[in-house]
Formats: sequence, C-alpha cells, structure tokens
Amino acid sequence: MENLTTNKKIGLACGIGLLISFFLPFFSVMGMSASLMDAAEATAIVWIFPLCGVAAAFLTFKDKVGMARIAFLISLGLMIYRVFLEEGSPGMDITEVAGIGFYLLIVTSAAGAIFSKE
Repeated sequence: MENLTTNKKIGLACGIGLLISFFLPFFSVMGMSASLMDAAEATAIVWIFPLCGVAAAFLTFKDKVGMARIAFLISLGLMIYRVFLEEGSPGMDITEVAGIGFYLLIVTSAAGAIFSKE
C-alpha cells in the first residue's frame, strides 16, 4: 500500500464509492425512497453500476488505469443515457427526486474517469 499515488488512491475511493452508491437511496418520491438495488429486481441493466465500481477499484489497484477509466466512463455514460436521453426518462426533473445515491454515482464516476491516470 506504500506505492499508491494520489491519483490511484482517488481512483480506488471512486470505485468503492460507485459500489456504495448502488445501496444508497437513489430517488425519493413522496417520502418513499428506493436504491438501485431495489430497481435491480425490475431491470437487470442496473447491475452494471456495482460491477463497474468493483472492476474500476480492482483495475486501479492492479495499475490498469486505462481499463479502470473505461469502467468509470461506462457507468457515467449509462447513467446519462438512462436519465437524460432514453425515451420516457425524467431528464432535468431528476433533480427534484434524486437521492444521495444518484449524486454519489455521478460524482464518483466523473472523478474516477478524471483521476484515472498514472
């Protein structure tokens, strides 16, 4: 653990944060909240997010930062597509119902992609 650069530490933290965001409240409507784990029962595509988090953390630890950046970008791109571009998506209205899990996923994916370098 002594040879961890600052970027590598940030990449590891972002990968772990991406995994944690799967379990936190993703949205809240009228006092009811749900995480991505709850949504995983309805659609299997949301399993991409924790898999990308685990892959990014592992690849960052193994000094494969280019592949880790791809994992972060996949999660960020999929979230942008699902929230803003997909037919029937909430678009900018997501900010009215978004929970900490949504914001953590966006921040950790973006920061992981930015700081994934040697």
